[in-house]
Formats: sequence, structure tokens, C-alpha cells
Amino acid sequence: MDKKSILILLAAVAGLVTWQVYQGRNMAEYRVKKEAYDKAIAEAAAKNSQPAVVTSTPAVPDATTGATTPIPATAPAPVEPAPEKKLVEVSTSLVDYTFTNLGGGIQTAKLLDHIVSKKNGRNVVMNEFGSIPIGAVSETPGEGTGLEFVTSRDATKRTVSFERTEASQVVLTKKFTLPEFESLKKNSAERLREEYLLRLELKFQNRAAAPVTLPTYYVYTGSASALHDRDLAQFIGLNYYRDDRNKFIHAAWFDGSGILMFKKPPSPVYPAAPEVMTDVRWAAATNQYFATFVAPIVDPQALSAEQIAQRGVGVWARRFTISPEQWKEAGHLDASGKVHYGVDAAIAMSGLTLAPGASATRSFDLFVGPREYRRLREFEDAQTELLDFGMFGWISKG
Repeated sequence: MDKKSILILLAAVAGLVTWQVYQGRNMAEYRVKKEAYDKAIAEAAAKNSQPAVVTSTPAVPDATTGATTPIPATAPAPVEPAPEKKLVEVSTSLVDYTFTNLGGGIQTAKLLDHIVSKKNGRNVVMNEFGSIPIGAVSETPGEGTGLEFVTSRDATKRTVSFERTEASQVVLTKKFTLPEFESLKKNSAERLREEYLLRLELKFQNRAAAPVTLPTYYVYTGSASALHDRDLAQFIGLNYYRDDRNKFIHAAWFDGSGILMFKKPPSPVYPAAPEVMTDVRWAAATNQYFATFVAPIVDPQALSAEQIAQRGVGVWARRFTISPEQWKEAGHLDASGKVHYGVDAAIAMSGLTLAPGASATRSFDLFVGPREYRRLREFEDAQTELLDFGMFGWISKG
């Protein structure tokens, strides 16, 4: 080996060592911050679980009579009662939907034509273990998803609506329209598209005397989780489509991965750092067999740039654990005692400014059902990419 080769080899080794040291410091810093965060959360939880302490001041003697007069105890601040959960159950011939006023969305959707296994005979339940309703909306990802709404239902129009007035005097009205497919020809393309498809309409109305600017907000897909005891985390997660391609973030992604200089630290959310995107056509929470996707409806007559502006500007996902006790309580008979995972997901939409008295409406396709190619190909924004066809996908698609 000549001198030049030796120098190149030494330089490469030095670079590798330097990178490893740099990554080691980053990991150490991450662990310190994570430990501090976990400690703060635990302390806050312990503080919130402690009963209120009523303090009192020792009695003070009266200067003339010598009698003691106790000073009244300081009463604790009144605690607002938790809002009452109110459920509305609405069904089609294929799905039993359960809507909740807390978050104003679909708490669960039971698929009547699909069972988890012949052994237990249980129907597949979408968002079974999720804490965020399908169709919930919030400004901060993962927060404010359980706020109370006023519920109304119109059985004739097959709609369930929710309304809430914010402190800014902006009224958010959410209207879910159930699919109406019974009159369509069975197995026709139109019926296959409509059977599990709801429409979600968001209306923002400014009742304040001044203009109000609403920031970026998130529309939630609900969650996806394991169906069977042996389901792998690699098939559960967030799938989204932007810039003419899809990206799948599976539940194991949150653990971190890689080797040597290519290691990625664990992350509680995706993306690990805020990321502004464009042209996000849909976002989905999916497992190996079923999915829930939210897709903004754009004006088909608009110019391409205008359509891009009407689509999503980001995504968000968070993994959560399903304990063996939760798994068993839900009726899963194949309990092995291991921990399962679920993933919450959302699509981010750009904010808007409303003049006094003005309103704006945004609409979405909301699919809650099986990942079947014959259905997904009837949508226009590459929803078939929810399926993993592999390198020979052109053969699988026929």
C-alpha cells in the first residue's frame, strides 16, 4: 500500500471516529432532554393526582376578651367538571358509526362485513384503541382533540354535525355526510367507491368585530393498530402522498434505526422536526388490511397551482402502546401478553384569515374501510399507493 492510500485510509478512519463521537454526543443530549421531559410529565401527573390541600391559619386571640377566633380556611379553587361524553350511533348496511361530541368526530367504526378472525367472530373496529376521533380538528398536533362540541343530527340528509365557538369568536361547524350507495348497482365502480366514503365539511365563521387569522390546523385520520396478535409493527403506521409519490412511516420507525454513522435517534412523533410540505393529497392511518384516509377536495376547474394550495401542507403521526390488558378487554382471544402498537395520524391544512362576519368552507373525502385495490383505484389521487405492490407492482395491478 503506497503512502497516498495510507493517508486516504487514515482520513476515512478519522472521519468515521469523528462522526461517531458527534453522534454519541447528540444521543447523550437527546437522552438527557428525554429524561428531563419524562420527569416533568411524571411530576405534573403526580401533582394533578394529589387531593387539594385546605390550608388554615392558627386561631388569633382577641385583645379584649382573650378568646380565640379561628381564621377561615382558604378554600381550593373550584374545579370545572369534565364534559359529559355524548354518543350518536348511525349505521349503513356496511358500517356502524359511533360519533362523539368530545372532539366532534367518529369514535369508532365497526365494519359489518369484515371479521378479525373466524375463531373469535369479532367485527373489525376502526380506531378501536385510538383516543383521537376520526375527523377531529386542532391547531396543535396531538393536543386539543377532545374539546366539547354541540351535536345535531339530520336523519333525512344522513348527516351528523358538530359546532363549537372558540374564544376568538370563530365558530367551527363540522358536518359528516354518510355514504348513500344502496341504489347503486352492486360491484359497480361507483358503488365500490362510495360504500365506505364519508364527506367531511369544515366551516369557519368569524363572529368577532375584527379580522381573525387562523393558523395551520390538523384534521385527524384517527388511528390504525394491530388486528392479530402476530401483526408486525412494520405494517402499521402513517401513509401519505405528496409530490407524486407516497411515503410510509411504520410504527417501528419511532424506535430509531440505522448503524454506525447512519443511526437515527428515537422520536415520539413524525416528523421528528417541524416540516412544511406542499401538495399533500392525502394522509392515512393504516394497517395491513384496513385504512382511514383524509383527502382534501380541490376545485377540479382550478389551475394546478391553485389546486396545490388547496391541498395539505404537512402531516403528523404519533405511536402509542396497547397493553395486554387493553388487548384482552377488547375481546382479542389470541392474547400472548405482548405489547401491541397503534399510530395516530393527521393531515395539516394551511390557515386562513376571516374578515368580520366572513366564513370559509373546506371539504374532505373521508374513507374508513378495507384496503382493496378494486376500491382504491376508483379514487383520483393515487390512493392505490396505500397498497404495497413491491417491485413487480405492475403485474399485481394487472
